[in-house]
Amino acid sequence: MKKVLQMWRNKNLWILITGVLGAELGLWMGLIGNLEFLQTHVASHALQALLLISGPVVALLIAPYAGSAVDRYDKKKILLVTGAVRIIGVGSMFLAMWSGSVSLMVVYSLCIACSAGFYIPAVRALIPRVTDKEHLMQANALYFNVLTTARIVGTVLAGTLLTILSLEMLYSCAIIGYSLLLLFTLFLRVQESTRQREPNQKKSRGTFREVLPVISGNSLVKLVMISQVIPMIFIGGFNLIVMEISVLQGDPTIKGYLYAIEGIALILIGFFGKRLAQGRNVTVLIGVICSVVGLSQLLLFFAHSHWITMLSFALFGMASGIYFPLINTIFQQNIPEEFHGRFFSFSNMLERVVMNCTILLIGVLFDWVGLELALAGIGVSALLLTALLTLRMKRYAGTDMKQTSAVT
Repeated sequence: MKKVLQMWRNKNLWILITGVLGAELGLWMGLIGNLEFLQTHVASHALQALLLISGPVVALLIAPYAGSAVDRYDKKKILLVTGAVRIIGVGSMFLAMWSGSVSLMVVYSLCIACSAGFYIPAVRALIPRVTDKEHLMQANALYFNVLTTARIVGTVLAGTLLTILSLEMLYSCAIIGYSLLLLFTLFLRVQESTRQREPNQKKSRGTFREVLPVISGNSLVKLVMISQVIPMIFIGGFNLIVMEISVLQGDPTIKGYLYAIEGIALILIGFFGKRLAQGRNVTVLIGVICSVVGLSQLLLFFAHSHWITMLSFALFGMASGIYFPLINTIFQQNIPEEFHGRFFSFSNMLERVVMNCTILLIGVLFDWVGLELALAGIGVSALLLTALLTLRMKRYAGTDMKQTSAVT
């Protein structure tokens, strides 16, 4: 109990988590603000969509450089610089609102998206630096719970604030919040890695492609990365699935219930993730979790039923609440520290590509065979892929969660 309290009193961890919460809240609130601005100044829906994705696309393109920068430079300085870039971005948004310039709004989107491209890999690389090894999975669970909370609260809060405040006031709140986060980051204390290179280990040149042999040389990491496709398919099509279920059931209120059930299940199970994982075989645990995700997708064959639909989203939330902290811990402890920035940038790139491809795939499948058959097919595919990956990872069958370097 004393050790758990020690983690909750970790000021450095709380500075990082508070920064993530503020950055993600700002990201989602800014998205709603951008939509409001574009609806006023741009008539074409297609052009609105292109302008909205400009930031994420550029962030994807700079990810290799971002990962290399995180590994080569002081991570605290990267957090400070990205915080300053956010404030500059909000300043450009004020100019956009005063002048009606869509170009300046795009500058804001680029600043926010690019700062996130550097900020998130830096935070994920810093978590094991500021957290004891025995608390690492709990710290990762806290990190992913904050991401989920920010996603839910950010969109709801922005929509609510815009009914009582002007767009200028919304961004005034954002610039105040970003300034406070920048101030808090100054108090972050990070101990630089003292890890010595092995005699036969070559000195890293800091290039992005150096991380690829590291990944391919670690079978566990490689197969766990492949397993991410299973939950990412559901996450990528999440909004489309929720909207289609609402139409199928003829009940608009079901959307709010499904978002709430998934988010609450994810957050609650995250607090018990380490206890559920402790002492269990890594590969078996990942196989069970991915099977639950596949089952949750398969259950949506009965999407016309309110109760089965809610059960499906609850199962997915619980599985995600354990899965993402678990694999993040595996990555942090199996990838050398000097590659963390590049690795997490590469991982973010893959996640974005998979999620964007998933949106297109699910949209096509819904038009072709409908929601129930589409999700049933995806669920069966997920279960088959889980079985295949579990068989491939059988070399780790004797590895225990207490013994492996993957999770402690």
